Amino acid sequence: PVTSSVEVANDQAVIELYVLEQSKDIAQATTKAIERAAEGLKQLKALYPQAELKNQTLTSTPRYSKAKEGEAPEIVGWEVRQSVSAKLKNVEQAAPFVQSAQKYFAFSSVGFQLSPESRAAVQDQLVREAIKNMKAQARVIAEAVALGGGPVPGTGLPGVCERHDVVDLHGGAGVSAAHE
Repeated sequence: PVTSSVEVANDQAVIELYVLEQSKDIAQATTKAIERAAEGLKQLKALYPQAELKNQTLTSTPRYSKAKEGEAPEIVGWEVRQSVSAKLKNVEQAAPFVQSAQKYFAFSSVGFQLSPESRAAVQDQLVREAIKNMKAQARVIAEAVALGGGPVPGTGLPGVCERHDVVDLHGGAGVSAAHE
């Protein structure tokens, strides 16, 4: 098989953060979570103007009372979570960014990856390298099968054209030529 590979350093950090608010009233918890997330994003944008910051999901989860025997549990409050993501083009800024974000958000995860631009550039490089390797492998194969006849089409390498006698077991005989 023809392969191509290259090692490339990750050039993008993706940081997942969230705000969690609790209240007996879902509307109040939702408003507080949205406001806290908006304020946090505003402050982070001022500190890291090159960061790509986005609200992701807003989820509401009921909190239930302990069910009494024979009764269904009741909703006693709500937890509202506003998730936010940040993409940084400079991976060296990930740790200071997380430290700054902790004033406003809880930390969920950080991941490092190739940016779409770098991925496209590397993909183009890999395709060119694979084609180069494929051509080199084709030359090796052509050289291995070349026995001194005419050239192998498309390679510029000598090939072979042999004459074979073909015997038909049903009584006839013939001659065929095969190009290898």
